[in-house]
Amino acid sequence: MNNEVIDKLELNFTVPVLVYDLLGNKILSNNEKEFGENFYFNPPDIKSFKNGIFKDGEKNRTYFLINHNSVNLYGVLKGVDETSTNFAYILSNLLERVLEEKNDNRKPSVIKDFLLGKYKESPEKIKEELMLGDEAILILIKSEIKNIGEIYNFLTQFSSEKDIFFIIEEDKLLYIKFNDEENNFDNAQELAILVKESIKIELLINVFVSVGEKTENFKELPYAYHEAECAMKMGLMSGDINVVFTFKEYLLMQIIDKLNKDSLQEYLDALIPKNMDKFFSNYELIYTAQEFLNNDLNLSETSRNAFLHKNTLLYRLDKIEKLTGLNIKRFSDALYFKLAYVIYKVLNGKDNI
Repeated sequence: MNNEVIDKLELNFTVPVLVYDLLGNKILSNNEKEFGENFYFNPPDIKSFKNGIFKDGEKNRTYFLINHNSVNLYGVLKGVDETSTNFAYILSNLLERVLEEKNDNRKPSVIKDFLLGKYKESPEKIKEELMLGDEAILILIKSEIKNIGEIYNFLTQFSSEKDIFFIIEEDKLLYIKFNDEENNFDNAQELAILVKESIKIELLINVFVSVGEKTENFKELPYAYHEAECAMKMGLMSGDINVVFTFKEYLLMQIIDKLNKDSLQEYLDALIPKNMDKFFSNYELIYTAQEFLNNDLNLSETSRNAFLHKNTLLYRLDKIEKLTGLNIKRFSDALYFKLAYVIYKVLNGKDNI
């Protein structure tokens, strides 16, 4: 840390400066020899500072405060004249910015290691060090590798100051929105839909998106990441790129995924006629069925959101009924269809991207 900060200082000017923490530990030094071999740091009483500056005329030193992570650090300069005072104000501001910038640059790598169980520090210490909150929504975005850079650049403009985002795999980005007074989202799925639709509208890229439950405590972040990962895995099996995958919605797929294939095949054969590969590979009919289910079996909503004429929609629903024996306009048959489709996807293990 010291070398990085010192390098930044030396780009601006070479002025002798020392920085100590509250316990008197030296954390930064520049041209230390200028203070003499017998220099001893004895912090002045915090009440002695005026506008963050204290001048010790007897020892010919100017002390200044640096706020970092809501804790004061002490800076020391030689001299008590006006030039030293000006340098103290400049250095205080510069060091606060450099330390904050360094903190921001560390956030993605620290959070990534924390989510993957590789960071040894406690959640409380990470939260305090990076100045993060408790309430957060974690969103996983998957696209073709060639699109990841463009999506990352988009997130730099879409996100707010406290948000964190990074590439977690070559074809996946992780976006974490931390709630504050100005940006407060209660519904994780609604935010995920907003992110997905914004990428689609601004970049003309349709992406797979999954989301974990909103966290109420910082230490819950790894669990939210696990939920988003599971939802993404199961969502990809469904092949539906038009919805946001949630852990609760795809819990059924997780349960089915744990059953043996022979049992699953028996269940599938009981729900719909055998040898339905041709039907399940018919994009037009599957898309129509998924849109109809996603819009709560509402003909008007499906027609509008899927850009289908109502007569076209009804024709396709009738065709689905003739092929599968299921009238998905009825709730019970819609449930059987959903179950059959999930089982088929689990059996075939399809990843559509």
